[in-house]
Amino acid sequence: MKKRRRENLVKGIIKLSLIKSLILILNILPQRLLYPLARVLTIIYWLVLRPFRNTALFNLNRVFGKGKTQKEIKRLAKENAFHLVKNVCELFRGQNLSKEQIDRFFEIEGKENLDRVLAKGKGVIGLSAHIGNFMMISVKMNREGYSFGYIARDILGDRVAKLLADMRRRMGAHTIPAFPPHACTHRCIDWLRRNNILFLQFDRIPIKGGVVVDFFGHPAATMPGPITLARRTKAAIIPIFIVRQRDNTHKIVIEPEAELEKTLDKEKDLQVNAQKLTRVIESAILRYPEDYFWLLRRWVDQGSEG
Repeated sequence: MKKRRRENLVKGIIKLSLIKSLILILNILPQRLLYPLARVLTIIYWLVLRPFRNTALFNLNRVFGKGKTQKEIKRLAKENAFHLVKNVCELFRGQNLSKEQIDRFFEIEGKENLDRVLAKGKGVIGLSAHIGNFMMISVKMNREGYSFGYIARDILGDRVAKLLADMRRRMGAHTIPAFPPHACTHRCIDWLRRNNILFLQFDRIPIKGGVVVDFFGHPAATMPGPITLARRTKAAIIPIFIVRQRDNTHKIVIEPEAELEKTLDKEKDLQVNAQKLTRVIESAILRYPEDYFWLLRRWVDQGSEG
């Protein structure tokens, strides 16, 4: 037991040191060299991190295998890896963005959809997925005057979690700790009842349980949080995604409100609405496949296949 704790301590210190070193390098690097460095890091990632590469290829084949050739899927996987590395590089520089840089790098499409619902005073659940540089969306939304928050579920150890929490705070993000779950739920409800925006990744894998839905033709466990929160608070659910543009700026796409089924049968409504919102996520993934986080093991059978 003591040996395991020592090993975990050493691993945590190494992870923290590597991340801090990368942050230091990225913040002294001229902007014009950021993406060339990201390209080099992507090549290393593709060659060295074989399990990640294989998971991405497996997932892409499951979704696009019938419509794309293996060459096309591999090309998409490499482009997706480049987007992922660019996201990390931008995130580590994001805490130092000026107001002018924020306005230059981010634009919002469909802002009227959000304003229309906020005017009702019931709060908004921003339905999203692991698409684009989603951890930086709060930078622009807070710059526009919105109270924008999301749930933080850090999985890289206490030291790295504290570092990431400090970064989010400097970027103006309001975060709600995922643990303990009971306290998290109460904080989310309070946040929404103050007519704020709660940003949730609907493709997040549930810690336990969840609702099983059809996700690209295969069963996947899905968190019921957005649906249960909307029912308890009467908050509206609005799809919100952030996607990379060709010039490496970002567009925040805000879609019209997603109407939920509401009957006396709560269990049936939960299943129907979970599937309905999953279709919204699928549609976004198909529109922006190079921006999706294909490393997620979303399907219930991936424990043996992925």
